[in-house]
Amino acid sequence: MALTAEQILNRSKGVGGSECAMALGVSKFKTARELYHEKRGELESTFLDDSDVIWWGNALEPIVRQKYAETTGRIVRLPQETQFSAEHDFMLCHVDGVSEDQNGHDPRGYEGKTAFLSTGWGEEYTDQIPEDYLLQVHHNLIVTQLPAFDVMSLIDRRFRMYCVEPDKELHEMIIEGEREFMRRVREGDPPPLDYQHKTALDVVRKLYPGTNGVRLIANEDQTKWRELMQAAAAAESKAKAEKEGWKARLLESMSEAALLAFPDGKAFRRQETKRAAYTVDASVYVDSRFVNDPLATKGATRK
Repeated sequence: MALTAEQILNRSKGVGGSECAMALGVSKFKTARELYHEKRGELESTFLDDSDVIWWGNALEPIVRQKYAETTGRIVRLPQETQFSAEHDFMLCHVDGVSEDQNGHDPRGYEGKTAFLSTGWGEEYTDQIPEDYLLQVHHNLIVTQLPAFDVMSLIDRRFRMYCVEPDKELHEMIIEGEREFMRRVREGDPPPLDYQHKTALDVVRKLYPGTNGVRLIANEDQTKWRELMQAAAAAESKAKAEKEGWKARLLESMSEAALLAFPDGKAFRRQETKRAAYTVDASVYVDSRFVNDPLATKGATRK
C-alpha cells in the first residue's frame, strides 16, 4: 500500500511493520545500520523507492485484495491512519486492511503481497512465508492485537493464501529487539554494520559521499582487510576464468547444435540473437545460457 505523507512522517516515531526485520538485523532488503541513520534523519529514507517492483506491487494491490474477498467471502476495510501500539510506544504499523465476515464479525488482519518468485513461500494456509514478511505480520499482530492475519499473495500469476497467528515467544523477541533498536536511535548508538549484507557497500558510500583530503596511514586491521579483499578478488578472478573455460568446453562439444539437454531438465541453449541498430550498427550474435526446459531430453541427439 502506498503511504501518505502523514504515515511517512510517523515512521520516524518508531518501527513500522515493514521495518521489523530491518530493525532486528535479519532483512534481506536493508541493514539495521541503514535504517538507524534514516530514523535519525542522517540518510534519506528509501521507502519511496520508484522501482518496477514497487510499481507493480501498488498497481496489483486492488486485484489481490479483490481475489481475497472473492475467495473468503469477507469484507476488507482499508484503515488509513497510522496505528500505534497501546503498550509499546516504539511500535506502529500501517496494515493493508482488516477483514470481517458478512455480518461485521470475526475481525482479522489482511496483508496483500505480489511476488515474482516462489522462493520463501511454502505450503498454502500455513505461515510459511518469507522472513521479512513473516516478521512484518507478527509485528502488526502485536500492534493491532488482532487474533490473526490472512496473507494473500500473487506469486508468478498464481494466488496463494497464508495465515499467521500470534507466537508468544517470537513476539517477545520482536518487542525486545525493536526496543533496543529505538534506544540506539534515541541515544545515537549506531548498530554494527553487517558487512556481508548486499547493501553494505552502498550504505558506506551514502554515509561518506565526499572526501576531506586527509591522508591516513593504514593500521594492522586495515592492512589485513586489504589483504583479504585482494585474496577475494583473486579468487573471484580465478573462478571466473574457470567458469569461462568450462563454458568454452561445452560450446565446443556442441559445435553448431542449438540445445544440449541434461537429464535433470536443464539445457544449455545456443540461440542466434539480433541486436537492433540504434546508436550502434545492427549485428547478430549467438547467446548461450542455461535454461529450464522440462522437455529438453526429448528429441535430443547424444554426442
